[in-house]
Amino acid sequence: MNITDKKTNREKWKARIVDWRQSGLSQDEFCRRNDLDKRHFSRWKLKLQDPEGESSFIEIPLGEAAEHLNGDIDIRLKIKQSGEILISVKPK
Repeated sequence: MNITDKKTNREKWKARIVDWRQSGLSQDEFCRRNDLDKRHFSRWKLKLQDPEGESSFIEIPLGEAAEHLNGDIDIRLKIKQSGEILISVKPK
């Protein structure tokens, strides 16, 4: 596959993902209706995520427990093959 083919393939998958988001369908249903392989769809969806645009933000609610803490809260995220991220949260 040459560079032009790769670019064309990338653009096709970008368009499919935009169509899916606008469809209101589940990913499984969209793939079924459009005769797409769910595994390929998922791989392309991950591959095309823009790290500076759309984020994979996950909110971790601390709830009422945070109000009763007297110190920092340390949250450790282990990332496969990348090491570890430590997040320290200071209560208000």
